[in-house]
Amino acid sequence: MARIRTIKPDFFRSDDVAQLSYRARLTWVGLWTYVDDEGRGKDNARIIKGDLWPLEDEVTHADVEKDLGELSKAGRIHRYEVDGEKYLLILKWTDHQRIAKPTASKLPPPSGSDTTTEPSPTIPVVLPEPYGSPTEPLPLGREVEGEVEQGSGRGKRATRIPPGFALTPEMRQYAEAKAPDVNIDLATEKFINHWTSASGSNASKRDWPATWRNWMLSDQERAGRATAGRPSTSQLRLQAGLDLLQQTQAQSGQLELGA
Repeated sequence: MARIRTIKPDFFRSDDVAQLSYRARLTWVGLWTYVDDEGRGKDNARIIKGDLWPLEDEVTHADVEKDLGELSKAGRIHRYEVDGEKYLLILKWTDHQRIAKPTASKLPPPSGSDTTTEPSPTIPVVLPEPYGSPTEPLPLGREVEGEVEQGSGRGKRATRIPPGFALTPEMRQYAEAKAPDVNIDLATEKFINHWTSASGSNASKRDWPATWRNWMLSDQERAGRATAGRPSTSQLRLQAGLDLLQQTQAQSGQLELGA
């Protein structure tokens, strides 16, 4: 059952939110109406698609699953399983919503956690792969704005962008594959300038390469919308070749007539 929720104006000015794809942002906000008063809901992309995107035929449950994965990687939701059933939890739920008379959740909390939706600094919860190893659980209480370190069971402290942050060959290869319409060097320079001059808690991240990758994906999304409907370079070259061929044939016909 959908619920009435509120959204703060700061949402639209958040640097972290801006790193999410446009559809993932809408899915995230939509999840606030989907989950119960403790921020919990069933992790089922088909059901979520029906609740949040009922009239959007072009948005499939596979797209919603992709959004959930992006939100989980960005530390916006926590996906977990209890007794074979999959659930999700909106992290920092009470930062987003103030509910006067909340109804107790009928869904189980993450394994090892108490019944609140707020992370506990002392009670660890074993997160599913790739977020933590089975032997080193990641305490939810150490959750910080930004990406979660993958392949490690411990929370990585958020820091400001390193002074020596620079484009590596691996990063360039990623950008060339995922953001072909983006000027990689210029976008990276803007990325460094932006986060070097940024202030406040949003200026600290756990994983700067991951933040950079999200920046590239956002730039590619914007570039794709800007060039929508425009002919590609290959199409322009093909058209130029056809025009030249037609011109040559016309000139050839004129020569034959003159002869």
